[in-house]
Amino acid sequence: MTGCAAAAPEGNALYQDGEQRFTARFDAMHSVLMAVEDGEWDVTMGGYGAGAGPCPGKNGSGDGYVLSEYRRSLPLDGRDPQQVSDDAVAAFKALGLEPETTVFGADDRAQWNVIAEGDPVGRAVVSVEVDQQKILVSADAACTPGDWTALDAMVFDDPDGTAEDLWRRTPATEGPDSVPMFYFPADGPLFWNEDGTPVEPQPVITDPPRRSS
Repeated sequence: MTGCAAAAPEGNALYQDGEQRFTARFDAMHSVLMAVEDGEWDVTMGGYGAGAGPCPGKNGSGDGYVLSEYRRSLPLDGRDPQQVSDDAVAAFKALGLEPETTVFGADDRAQWNVIAEGDPVGRAVVSVEVDQQKILVSADAACTPGDWTALDAMVFDDPDGTAEDLWRRTPATEGPDSVPMFYFPADGPLFWNEDGTPVEPQPVITDPPRRSS
């Protein structure tokens, strides 16, 4: 974890700090996704990666923040797990990272893992689970100085912290033309139905909403 004892930004400076970190991670991980498969990936509900949460092991909102978890998945659908692993390794190396690879099990119980750590991805993992027939991608951020409740409220335009449908405002898929979004106004498009299923078709966002300073 990075040192959360450093001077913490506030207000618009906090928002800009979070947006910069989010966008850098999004762009880096997007390049990894597209290297593996340049199609539409599923975004786990609540796993888009924008917004903020408390640092692990910290108590108060002023003890630092972590960007929300980043989670993507894709059916294996006949893809060669070794090729997926090789493509992920090459993509992480192109970002200047040194990924590590492991393979557990064999045949229909095999699992490939590619792990890369460092800026701007934090700790990123690309896993191929043969028994589940899925490719899973995650990226978890390090602790950063700042009030996570204040940042999250700015990202979701929810100053009172009372909205219950914030998850409905974040994209349910990521594809070749997806752009990073770090502001979700209350009157913005919804990407999820109330029953938790993705809106079909997903809203097309080419010019993301911007928060005024």
